Amino acid sequence: MLSTILKQLVSIRTVSHDNSANKRLLDVAANTFEKFLFIKQFSSNSYPSLVATSRRMKKPKLLLVAHTDVITGSEKLFTVKAHAGKLFGRGVLDMKFALACYIQLMNELGADVRMLDVGIMLTSDEEIGGFNGVEFLLQKGYGADFVCMPDGGMNWQIERGSKGMWHVDFDVRGKAAHAAHPWEGESAIITFFRFLQDLEKEFRPRVPCDGTHYHDTLTVSRIEGGDTMNQVPARLAASVNIRYVPETSKTELVRRIQRALKKYPQVSFKERVHGHAWITDTSHPHIKKFVSVAKQHGISVGETFSHGSSDARFFTERGIPVLTIWPRGGGHHGDEEWIGVRDFEVYYRILKDWVLAVAKR
Repeated sequence: MLSTILKQLVSIRTVSHDNSANKRLLDVAANTFEKFLFIKQFSSNSYPSLVATSRRMKKPKLLLVAHTDVITGSEKLFTVKAHAGKLFGRGVLDMKFALACYIQLMNELGADVRMLDVGIMLTSDEEIGGFNGVEFLLQKGYGADFVCMPDGGMNWQIERGSKGMWHVDFDVRGKAAHAAHPWEGESAIITFFRFLQDLEKEFRPRVPCDGTHYHDTLTVSRIEGGDTMNQVPARLAASVNIRYVPETSKTELVRRIQRALKKYPQVSFKERVHGHAWITDTSHPHIKKFVSVAKQHGISVGETFSHGSSDARFFTERGIPVLTIWPRGGGHHGDEEWIGVRDFEVYYRILKDWVLAVAKR
């Protein structure tokens, strides 16, 4: 039954920005939830979302969260394939398996869910920032005492935290000239690369790097410069993706950029997107209970720290603890995304027992 639900969810091509497809998937979920839960659907800048609760409330004891959107891919990725004990397809791990679990949970609990203090939040923009989904709903007053959001924590590893992310755009001004007379101009491209060398030095690990890579990083993700082959380029635009550990403040990141900029008045920058780093207390009673339930089902749970970002940051910014853990799987955002069939089934049984234990009224 779980695999059947997952196949249906994956077949709906819910690529980010395709709001009609994401709405269709939300309607599929709503058709189950409306039998037993109180549902409200929302739209922010045309991005749909849904909240379903066991009572008419905005802040249940436990909130189960998932996003419906996925990154783009070839058409074949939206048909689930089974091979060697694995299910392959776009979103099987990230994170439609979780929604399949929620749907199955409501099917099994039926009217008994009213005996629990629980809610479900589904959004459609996590892959592109989450501002019109989780952030929008939290601003409307929704929340919880505790959140379960299986959007990371590879191979039964609970995320104890995640790096923050800061996307910054740089603009570089130069002076155009004929390419045969470069001394008459000033190349914006060369200026940027010189500046980049200084900026990169600001992000080198202060201590020797180990295999955990627990340090700030900088990636140049986009460069556009030059209009023609026969001209010294007068402008350059670049985007930089910064990831930083919880011990680094945004103020410190700004200082690093400003230090690198001192020699380059031709370069300016502005923020595109910012997301805070976060940590969670893995000694929280609900997390310890999940570990205990998992052990009863034969699963040994560990801990990890994430280099990526997710909607968990919006909850933790407001002091709401989050449990983030995936079953065995891999390849998310790639053409070989997969989830283990047995792990999928075990995850559901763990989730059900855990919800019944921690969401009691």
